[in-house]
Amino acid sequence: LYRALIGGGGLIRGNFTETVRYVGLLPLFLAALATFQIRRKEVLYAFLLGLVVILVAAGTPLEDALANTIPFFDKGNILRILALLPISLSLLAGFGLSYLESWTGQNRSTNYSLLKPQPKGNPDSSASSPNTAIPHMNRRTSPGMLRLTLTTIFLAALLSGAAVWTFHRVEGLPLSLRHLESWLPLLSDRPLLHFVIFLSASVLVLLAYGLWVRSRQVKQGKSKLKATSLVSLGHRGLRGPVLKWTLLAFFPLLTIADLFAFGIDYNTTSPPDQIYFSTPGLEMVKEDPGIFRVLGIGHALPSNSAWVYSLQDAEGYDPILPQRYADFIAFTQGKGSIAINGKMRIDQLYPRLLQLLNIRFIFSDSYLTSRGYFVDQLEEAQVQTDQPEMVKPGNWRFQEHHIPMILTSPNSTISFRTRLPDFPAQLIFYLSTDPATWNEEEGDGVIYRILLQPVEEESPQEEGNPGEGQTDLDQVEKVGKTEIFVQHIDPINNQADRRWYRQMEDLSPWVGQEVILTLVTEAGANDQNDSPGWGNPMIVPPGWIDSLALAYDREIKVYRYLEEQPRAFLVYRSRIIPEDRKILETLFYDPTFQLQQEVILEKGKTLGQGGSLTSSPPMPPEVEIVKYRQNEIILRARPEQESYLVVLDSYHPDWQAFVNGQEEKLLRANYNFRALYLPPGEHLVRIVYRPRDLMIGVTVSALSLGAALALLTYLGWKHKKSAQGETQKG
Repeated sequence: LYRALIGGGGLIRGNFTETVRYVGLLPLFLAALATFQIRRKEVLYAFLLGLVVILVAAGTPLEDALANTIPFFDKGNILRILALLPISLSLLAGFGLSYLESWTGQNRSTNYSLLKPQPKGNPDSSASSPNTAIPHMNRRTSPGMLRLTLTTIFLAALLSGAAVWTFHRVEGLPLSLRHLESWLPLLSDRPLLHFVIFLSASVLVLLAYGLWVRSRQVKQGKSKLKATSLVSLGHRGLRGPVLKWTLLAFFPLLTIADLFAFGIDYNTTSPPDQIYFSTPGLEMVKEDPGIFRVLGIGHALPSNSAWVYSLQDAEGYDPILPQRYADFIAFTQGKGSIAINGKMRIDQLYPRLLQLLNIRFIFSDSYLTSRGYFVDQLEEAQVQTDQPEMVKPGNWRFQEHHIPMILTSPNSTISFRTRLPDFPAQLIFYLSTDPATWNEEEGDGVIYRILLQPVEEESPQEEGNPGEGQTDLDQVEKVGKTEIFVQHIDPINNQADRRWYRQMEDLSPWVGQEVILTLVTEAGANDQNDSPGWGNPMIVPPGWIDSLALAYDREIKVYRYLEEQPRAFLVYRSRIIPEDRKILETLFYDPTFQLQQEVILEKGKTLGQGGSLTSSPPMPPEVEIVKYRQNEIILRARPEQESYLVVLDSYHPDWQAFVNGQEEKLLRANYNFRALYLPPGEHLVRIVYRPRDLMIGVTVSALSLGAALALLTYLGWKHKKSAQGETQKG
C-alpha cells in the first residue's frame, strides 16, 4: 500500500512513518468479497469510509471542503486520517468473512444455507427469514460480475507472479522488460515468496468461486456444472464441509506467509555484533573496576548506547531523561532549559560538572580539549595582518596535548566582539610557537598581548563587526583599552620556552558587559621562523581544571578524568539554599563552595560553619558500596561526627532510605542528587526504589481482579441455582 499510494510520487504525499499502513492479503481478499454486498448499508458505510480517507489524504478538493466545513479539521496533520483506512478494511473483511462462511454452509445460526435446495415456489425464502445472517444476498449480488471479477483476480495474480519470477530468474531479458517490475510494487525484492503468496491466493479464489458456482447450480436444481466452466476442475465434487476445512488449513498458512513477506523487509535482522560491536577501547573501560559514569563527545558513544555495554552514561534522551536533570545539565551548557522530546548533550567539560556526574572516562572521536568559542568564530573576527593567509584554525600536538589553535602571522591583531557571562569568568588559553621551528637557528620570538575594551551601549556596531571604516583597535583607542596580558616567548633561543604555557586571566571586572577582545602578536627584529598561535581561548567559570589524561588512542580516543568524585561520599558541612537558581549559581560559580567538603540542601540540618572555609574540617572516611543495583543500593559508612551521606544519583521521592533498618528522610542535594543525614558511628545504609504510583496501580488491579472473580463466581452460582430450579419444576 505504501509503494502504490505513497512512495515514488504516488497518490498520497507524505513520509513513511506518518503514512504507512499494513493490511494483509487475506483481509484485502475478504474486503473485496464484501463489496459484492455493496447494497447493504453496513458494507456501503465501510466502503465509503475507506474511499473518503484515501481521497482526503490524496489532497483532492474533498480535503479543502472538509477543512472549510469542520472546525479544527486542518489544525493537525491531515495524513493521520489514514488511521481510519485499516478500520474500514477490517469492517469490510468481517463482512466478507461472513459472506464466505455462508458459502460453506456452516452458518449454524441461520435456517438458510445456499448449499441446501430451497422449496420450490419460494426460491428466495431467505429474503423474509428473520434469522438470515446475510439478508437478500442473492438479489444483491451479480453472478456474472462476480465470475468476471474473480477470474480477473486469479489471472492477474498468476501472470504477475510468473512475470516477476521470470524477470529475476531468466538472464538476457531486455532492460526495458526488466523495468516492468516497477509496475508490480507488491512483488519486488522477494519474487519467489510473493509468487507463492499470489498463487496461494489464486487457489483460494478458485475454490471460493467454484463453491459459489456450485451453490448456484444446487439452488437451480442442477446436479452438474458445465464442463466448459473455467473452474470446473477446482470445484468438482466440492462440498461445504470440505471447503470449510480447506479454508481452515489454508488461511493460517497464507497469513503466516504474508506476515513473513512483510516483516522480512520491514523488521530486518542483523547480527548483534555488527550493530552493537565492541572495540578494545570499550573493553578497556568495561574492565575498569568501580562504579562510575562515562561521557561521549562528538559522534562517539551516542546517548543511551552505553547501556548495551553495561556502562552508565551521563547523557540521554527524553522521556527517560528526568526534566530536572536535563535542566541541571542545560544550566552548565548555557542552554537555559531542555524541552520535552529533546536530547541532552554535554559539550562543555566543566570540572565541577564532571565531578557531580561521577565521570571517569570520556569517549571522543577527536582530540580534546574541545574547540572554544573563539576558534569556532574566527571567520567572524576582525583581522589585521600583512599575511592574512596565515590566519586560520589548526591543531598542534605536543607532549600528548592536542590543542585547537588560532594560527596567525608574526605581526597581527585579531579582534572578537562578545558578551561576557553574568558571573565572574576567566579567560583561559595556551601559548606556544610551532614546535617544528624550535630547532631552527634564526628567530627572536614573539610578543603576545591581549587587549580588552568595553563597548559603548550607543555604539551601532553589530557583533563581530567593529564598524564601517574602522578597526577594533581604532575602537579601542577611541573608548579606552586595558592590556590584561603580555608575554614574550622565544623557544629558539630559550630552552625553557619549548613548552605550552597555560594562562588564565580574570574577567570579573567586566561581568555581563559587551567587550572587544583583541589578540595581538608582535615579532622582533627578526621574524624568521616565528610561527605564533593562540591555543583554544575560552571563557570559563572559576575553578576550571584541565584534568584529562589520554588513556587510549586507537580506533577511538578515551580520556580519563583525573579529578573524579566518588559515587557516594561523606561531608561534614552543609548549606541550606531553597531557591533553585541560587543553588546552581553556588554550585558552579561560588569559589568558596567545596564539593568534596560540603553539600547544598533545600531543607534540613545545617552542619559545620555554613560554608566558611577559614578552618579546614577533617577529611571524612571513604564510603564502602556493598551492593549497587538499579533499584537498590547498600552502603557502609563510619562518620566520626555529624555528617551527610551524598549519593551522586538523581533524587526522586519514590526512593526510600533505611539506616540500620530504620527509615530515614532522603533529601534532595546539590539541586538534583541525594543526601542522607548520619550521626557519628558505623551505619549500614540501604536505599531502595519503591514507586508509589506502581504500588497504587497494583493494589487497584488486584482489588478489581478480586471483585471480578467474585462477581463471576456469584453469577455462576446464581445461574446454576436457577437451572436447578427449572429442572425441579420440569
